[in-house]
Amino acid sequence: MDLTTALSMLGGVFGFVISTFFVIMQMRDTQKWNTKKTSEELLTKIMTGEFPQLMDRLYIDYDWDILAHVPYAERVAHIDEKQLRQLDATLRNILRTLEVVCINMKHKIIDEGVCYEYMHSILTTFYLNSEMFIAKERDRRREPRVFLELEDYAKKWLERPRQAA
Repeated sequence: MDLTTALSMLGGVFGFVISTFFVIMQMRDTQKWNTKKTSEELLTKIMTGEFPQLMDRLYIDYDWDILAHVPYAERVAHIDEKQLRQLDATLRNILRTLEVVCINMKHKIIDEGVCYEYMHSILTTFYLNSEMFIAKERDRRREPRVFLELEDYAKKWLERPRQAA
C-alpha cells in the first residue's frame, strides 16, 4: 500500500511540475505577444499622430528636409534668432518623442525589434543630423543625459547590419 501511495504522490507531483512548466511557458508567450502588441499600438499612434506633423513643420516652416541628411548646423547657419528658437522647439519635441520610444525599449515595455522595423531610418537619421542640437541642449540645460537613450539606440542601430526582409 505504501508503494502505491508513494507512486501516486510522485505522479501527482510530476503532473504538477509539468502543468506548471506549461503555464509558465504560456505566460511568457503571452507577455511577448503583449509587448509586441503594445509596441505596434504605440508606434502606430506616433507615426499617425503629431509626430509626422512635427516632421512636416521642419520641412514646410523651416525648409529643413532632415531626412535628406541635412545636418542641423547647415540648416541653422543663416536663420534669425526667432526662427531658430521656433525650429529648436519643433526639433526638441520630435526628439522627445523618439526619446520616449527609446526609454520604453530600454525597459522592455515595447519590443526593440518592432521599433527597429518601424523607426530605424527615422531614429538614426534624426540623431545624425541633430547631434549639434543635442550637444547644445545638453549644454543649455546643464544635463548630460538629455536625449541619451535616443543617442544610445541610434548608435547601436547604426552598428547593426540591416536585415533583408
